[in-house]
Amino acid sequence: MAVLRARGHDVVVEDPWSLGRLSAVRRDRDGLLRAAANPRGMQGYAVGR
Repeated sequence: MAVLRARGHDVVVEDPWSLGRLSAVRRDRDGLLRAAANPRGMQGYAVGR
């Protein structure tokens, strides 16, 4: 978390498993885009460009 805050990101830490459905997208240093979704109870999508 400290690294994200040092880069200027606002970080809010919640209790484990308290947010329900989550999606995440990241871009690696080589430009590769990675995405993941947790569809608990419904379909989930993670999309980035």
